[in-house]
Amino acid sequence: MRALNLTYRGGVALLAASLLMGCSSDPYTVGKGMSPDKRLAAFSTDAGDWAKLGYRRDWTGFPAITGNLPIQFIAPKADVVVVLEAGSQVSVLEASTGASRTVAELANPLTRFVGLEVDGDRVFAISEAEVFTVDAQTGVLRDRKRIEKVVATEPAVFGGLMIFGTPAGEVMAHMALGSIGGVKVWGFGMSGPVSHKPVLLGSTVGAVAQSGQVVFLNAETGGLIGRNSMFGGVETDPVADNNIMFVASLDQSLYAFSPFDGSMLWRYRTAHPLRTQPTAFGGRVYCSIPGEGLVAFEGSSGSVLWRCKDFSDGVVVAINRNRLLAFNGSEAALIDPERGDLLERAKVPGVAMLKPDSFVDGNLYAVSRSGVVVKFLRR
Repeated sequence: MRALNLTYRGGVALLAASLLMGCSSDPYTVGKGMSPDKRLAAFSTDAGDWAKLGYRRDWTGFPAITGNLPIQFIAPKADVVVVLEAGSQVSVLEASTGASRTVAELANPLTRFVGLEVDGDRVFAISEAEVFTVDAQTGVLRDRKRIEKVVATEPAVFGGLMIFGTPAGEVMAHMALGSIGGVKVWGFGMSGPVSHKPVLLGSTVGAVAQSGQVVFLNAETGGLIGRNSMFGGVETDPVADNNIMFVASLDQSLYAFSPFDGSMLWRYRTAHPLRTQPTAFGGRVYCSIPGEGLVAFEGSSGSVLWRCKDFSDGVVVAINRNRLLAFNGSEAALIDPERGDLLERAKVPGVAMLKPDSFVDGNLYAVSRSGVVVKFLRR
């Protein structure tokens, strides 16, 4: 499975805006900041509720926050947890304790960031115009390179390339590493803005334009492999599993496309536009469908395996001891992966996003709207 910046709705904007409910996401408005005690008081982590979900609290961390701006991205790794907030501050927390290792201020609250990547000791904080490289050990800004065109999405990372979508309607590869970093390697024009993250399928990258155009490109060269089209754009990222790309479309359909020639493998029509992020893993795709609840599909055929009507607008964010963990912005639930039965559910007030460090049986990180990060271990 291609890891997602999981929240309950929408693609990159999903992470940067849609789920940061209750906090100002306008970079031009910096409100009054809160002390760590007040930030914590605004976020309840009831031990009983999290125990029902199969987790227990390990630590609570306080990354640097500009005023009351929200956390936009979190990247948990084995030794560090990297956090980027809307005011352009990157915090590196110790994964074992939550203590702050270093903080780097990259720009100002006017700068719009679209992504965060971590590669060893290098942290890549990506704005719509630049890639900032920060040393995870010291917080020193190692490098700062312009991107040839304004970008609108998180990157799909292939080798030393960052592959973006642009508001001008282009899929573009930016060389992020090496002595020639900072140059455009290739670009492919599309028929409308590309506002959601491209997805990798091996050495192929799939992308969707807001016109409904679908393309598959060679990730190294940008050469066209296949194309197709839908009748509408998207509000979520495409996802991939087992060499199939899945797209939840505003044209009231869930699609599966082949990266080998762009052909449509199947289409599931719905009564409403699809606006909640799907998840693909283990030969299945999970997608919340209005009026049907969370639905599990067999990835290769599109057959409906089950419907969990008791949990709506949810995204599957992790697997915990062979149970699906889903989050809808206000509640989290454990769901039986074979039958779709709702096993447990709990209110998680104040949670803006949930992200594991490993999709299967990993630690879980909760980010609050008040700027707190809590690490949970599996019970």
